[in-house]
Amino acid sequence: MTYIGFPICSLFFMIVLAIIYFSKKRVNYIENEIYVTLLLFNKQQIKEKLNSIFKKTYNINNEDKWKDVLVHVIVESQQNKNS
Repeated sequence: MTYIGFPICSLFFMIVLAIIYFSKKRVNYIENEIYVTLLLFNKQQIKEKLNSIFKKTYNINNEDKWKDVLVHVIVESQQNKNS
């Protein structure tokens, strides 16, 4: 089984860094542009990693099954919340 905790912690840490970075006034230096590019690239990598872990966990091979499993997980979590 693949451990999902590290990508989730990484996502949380990246969100905190992005909030701090974008809440402050910046000077237009090349370093700032590189940092923004790295933040966006990192966001995409984390999204793909979580997606692949989720697909591997639920053994999903095509996009239609992916949507069915996603709906199932959402409905199941709502039922657990209401119980």
